[in-house]
Formats: sequence, C-alpha cells, structure tokens
Amino acid sequence: MKLGLLARLRTVVAVFVAMACSVMCHAAQFPTGGLNAAIQTASGNYLTAVNGGGLGGPNAGPAAVPLHSDATAAGPWETFTIVWLDSTYTQFALKTSHGHYVTAANGGGVGGPNDSSAPIHTDAKRIGIWETLTLNFLPNNQLTIKALNGRFLTAVNGGGMSGPQDSPIRTDTPQPGAWETFTLVKLGAASGDARKGPPKDTGSGQNSPDQASGKCFEESSEESNPHSLFLKWECPPLFDPKTATADIVTRAALDFLTKYAKVWQLENPAKELKRRYAQPNWDVEFRQWNGGVRVFEAEMHLSFMGGVPSWVRSDYVPGLDSLDKSPKLSGAQAIEAARKHEATSNHRALDAIRARGKPMLGISIAEQDEPSRPPCLVYRLELDFGDGHGTECEIDAHTGEVVRERPTGPLSGTPIG
Repeated sequence: MKLGLLARLRTVVAVFVAMACSVMCHAAQFPTGGLNAAIQTASGNYLTAVNGGGLGGPNAGPAAVPLHSDATAAGPWETFTIVWLDSTYTQFALKTSHGHYVTAANGGGVGGPNDSSAPIHTDAKRIGIWETLTLNFLPNNQLTIKALNGRFLTAVNGGGMSGPQDSPIRTDTPQPGAWETFTLVKLGAASGDARKGPPKDTGSGQNSPDQASGKCFEESSEESNPHSLFLKWECPPLFDPKTATADIVTRAALDFLTKYAKVWQLENPAKELKRRYAQPNWDVEFRQWNGGVRVFEAEMHLSFMGGVPSWVRSDYVPGLDSLDKSPKLSGAQAIEAARKHEATSNHRALDAIRARGKPMLGISIAEQDEPSRPPCLVYRLELDFGDGHGTECEIDAHTGEVVRERPTGPLSGTPIG
C-alpha cells in the first residue's frame, strides 16, 4: 500500500527527450526540451480536459464528461504536459493544465457511456498504474497511445464529439487504426532548457581535454534545491557506457550528487540516498532516508546520455535531522486510531474495518495540493471497509492524528511509489 507516485510531483515536471528516433524506424523526431503539447485527432479537432481537469470518479455524474474531442483550437484546456516515466521515453503520464492526470479507468478496456464508469477520468492527483500510458511515435509527428492493459485510446468518429451522451474517448480497441492515431502539436517549453542533441560518444569514458574542465550548470542556475535541472553537455562523462553496470552507474550518480551536494542542499548523499533502481547507461533513482526512516515521495533521479549526466529530478527534503524519529505509538495503535477515525467519518461499523497488511513508518511531507505543513513522522497504512472500498491514510506516529487520507474503491488505480 502506497500513497506516493513515481514521480511524487509537487511541482510541474519539466520533461525532455534528448535523442531522435533512429533512421531505420523512419519516424518523426522526438520532441526536445520541456514540452507542453496539444493532442489532435484524425478529424483535426483537439482533446479537451474539461475545466482543465479534475473530473471523473464515482460521483461525477453523467453530465461530467472529463475528456472531449470537439475543440477546433488549442487553448489552456487543450494543453497537456507530457511527463516521462522511463528512460526510453515510451511510458508517460498526461498532466492537465490544472495539475491533474489523465486516467484510463480499470487500466483500459472501457467503452461508453460517459457516466461514473467513464473510460477516461481527469481527477487523479498522483501518477498510478492507471495513469501510466505508452506512446508510440509514427511518421509526421503522429502517435498512438496505449493503456495499461494493452488497449489503445480511441477518438470515436475520429474526433469532434463532446457528450454528455456521447463517448468521445474509448480505451477498448485492441489494434490501432485511424481513430487511434493522434498528432502531437508542440505548444512550447514547459520549463528547463531545450537540448539540441546528445553529446558525442567519446567511446572511452575518459574526460576529453575540452570536457575535463567543463561546467555542468548554466551560469544563471542559482535556484536552491531545484525540482528539475537540465545539465550542460560540457559536463564530463562519469563512466564508459559500453561497460557500465548498474552498480557503476549508481556509484557515478552518488559521486556526482556528493560533488554538487550544495545545489540540492544534500546533507550526506551516501547515507541519505538508497537506490530504488538503476539501468546501465541510462539512469538511477534514489529514495531519501533520514535517520534510518524513509521519507515518503522524496526521491532523486539522475539521467545519463553516453555516460554524461544530463538531467536531475529532485524531491529531496532538506533539514530533517532535527525531526524526532522515535514513534510514540506502535503500529497496532496507529491501526486502531485509523479504524476509529474512519468508522466515525464514514459512518461505518468499526468491526467491519480491517487493516490490509502492516503499517509502514516513514516521514510525511505536504504535497502540492495540500496546505503547507511541516514534515512529520507517520504510519502509512491501508484499511478495507469490506465492500470493495477502503482508504489509505497516514497517522501521526506521535499524536495519533490523521495526517492524510485517500479513499480507495473499484475505480481507484494503485499508486506507483
């Protein structure tokens, strides 16, 4: 049970693609730089996140169609941010102009009608498996979008539909055709510097003369603990991409973050950062820990191109050493506090509420959509109401108060974290 997201997004994520598609695939070039884009259907219309996002779920009602396909021009509601979720730039999430994410309900495979079981929702505040989509670039900036279960997004009639009785977007097509083909229309940079291309592969991993003294940051890069930071190509390679293993990439990433620790206000990268995963030649992602306790949703991701560090995404939280990390409550007491709270707030029988698994002790931080609050030690746990619904919540490990809760149900995706 996890409340977090892969990308644990508290600010708008700047994304980029650094390399063009290979010549043999004859596809269009990947977009470069941070990307805001509109998605055009076969009819020439644009996908619209109604109200800028935030619609869907069991209480939406039949009149709340989250995604239309009848816009004739691209405005704010037609603007999406592409958030890449892997280093091969195939898995991604679509972020609406109001900061929500596009969800393929049930992971795809859903047709009409547009009621509470609408194929597409736009109310997710975190990236989960139902918000994880797969993109395939075709020639002329065209693309297809695949949901989790392998079915494709369809603009019914090729676009031009609104609702509420219509079903503008479906997710139940097994093979792509004209209605499953979209065009990516670049609207401008989301943030960060555009990259014109990857560095030349030196083939050795040794610093070339012009790179040995090269700087990795722009002169104007003075932001403290930036969430997303693109690096200059003059940054020297840290390993030989032809022979690098996951451990070599991890060591290189830690050495880099240690050298530039003050940029992200890192205290001690070797102790604070524990590897979540690493891919040779590509990237490594760390989770933040403090005093032996995990900091939920706090991660750092370092990407490489040809052994050269190219992008750092950070959700690192500084200043946690003084936080009391000794819980006053046990895990069992936290479960009981959560059960009593949910029984009262949801008007349910206490005996019907059960815990799913063991609670996890960690440090909770305020997310972008929450009021500002200081970090605190919590137990994160999940409760089952016995009817397919439940809740994920965090209980303050010192006071027993509910810090955060998120209802779960048949239409809820499992968060990535």
